[in-house]
Amino acid sequence: MRGRASSPGGHPFIFFNTVYVWPKLLAATFCLIQYVYLGLPEKEDRPTYFPIVVSGIAAGLAVMSHGSAAIAVLAIYLVALSKGFRAHWFHAALSGSVSAVVAIPWLVWSKTVAPTINPLPRFLLTADFGFSEKAPRGVLQSAIQMYGNMPLSTWLQAKLVALKTLAGFDLSIARMALAPFKDPSLGFESVRAYQFFFLVPSLGLLLIPLAWILLRRRATKVADPGRWLFIRHFACAVILTFLLQFAVMMAPHLLHHYPCFVPLGLHLLAVLVILASNSRLLRAVACANYILFVFYWIALILARNPVESMGGIVCALVLLTGATFVIARWALGRSPIASS
Repeated sequence: MRGRASSPGGHPFIFFNTVYVWPKLLAATFCLIQYVYLGLPEKEDRPTYFPIVVSGIAAGLAVMSHGSAAIAVLAIYLVALSKGFRAHWFHAALSGSVSAVVAIPWLVWSKTVAPTINPLPRFLLTADFGFSEKAPRGVLQSAIQMYGNMPLSTWLQAKLVALKTLAGFDLSIARMALAPFKDPSLGFESVRAYQFFFLVPSLGLLLIPLAWILLRRRATKVADPGRWLFIRHFACAVILTFLLQFAVMMAPHLLHHYPCFVPLGLHLLAVLVILASNSRLLRAVACANYILFVFYWIALILARNPVESMGGIVCALVLLTGATFVIARWALGRSPIASS
């Protein structure tokens, strides 16, 4: 395979989550490390169980970073038990044991030394932080009581609203946040609002390579079995995480409420498909995605807002110039970065 640039295009989700680092993105990064090291092949220059231990440590740190990461951690271990994954069931059990050793002391400390009502996991499962209660119940107790009093029709209606929210069709919850944009459906600036608040719009043109991998999965498997195996299992981990958290999450399914492993995984999966495909169409999609990102998230902001830090603007433009040069060389097939 010819040389590639490391990232074929700009991504709003990655952009604003690296400028404003959130614990959920940190947790998602640890989940990604958990997945990668759990599936690493054995090598003579590396201890047999070293990657497994690293995977377990990463899983424990993910849960410590944000409680919602437990869903992704569980999904990754379930995928690791599937047929064809490099890890053996014992590797998954060992990694899980290491993650428990890492996380349990912190859980005990948070329950005894600095007890809290765990508002974030509670909000994820029940859409209620619990601050209004004089004697707040535990997260599990609150969730059980909520589901015990919830008819199936109410749950199904909530999931329908969740699907509309993920797609960016339901503005009832986000309308107050979108108020500065006047009409959420008009104007260039509303594009940034949609990409900030909603999962599907945040992917932008990267939806095309995600659809491509579904339509061309057999061709990809024949052309490059190793990369296809990695992409397939990684896609399974992302999809299973999405299904699990979609089923239990009662908080609004806005992107900034959403556990970040799913959006990070979808973005990374799209990039992997673009890099592995060697398709001119997907190269063009990556370039168009980058151009739109620069226009909406950099050029439009600079044109419509006063410059407060000239040094920051200069640094941003230098980085933008370098990124544009790398993307252009990759698009033309002249990138000096050789893929493995």
